[in-house]
Amino acid sequence: MDARDIAAGRERWQARYDAARTRDADFTTLSGMSVEPAYGPADGASVPGFERIGWPGEFRTPAGSTRPATAGAPGRSGSSPASATPSRPTSATR
Repeated sequence: MDARDIAAGRERWQARYDAARTRDADFTTLSGMSVEPAYGPADGASVPGFERIGWPGEFRTPAGSTRPATAGAPGRSGSSPASATPSRPTSATR
């Protein structure tokens, strides 16, 4: 993912964060260092594979796909309810 795409993602995330309600709390480590709401690549950085990670609250979308990848998507190995059904009775189902 190039630096322009990363910057655009950071801007989208920041706009959602600024519009959201936040708790009035002290977010620090045990040693008192402040903790940022989200961390990502440095400004201007190009990070191969960052599209697989993405920004908090955004669905990752595989290249060429128009919908987010989900664990229960039809056609994926092991994701349909039928694949969870045993093919023969077990001691628990007899």
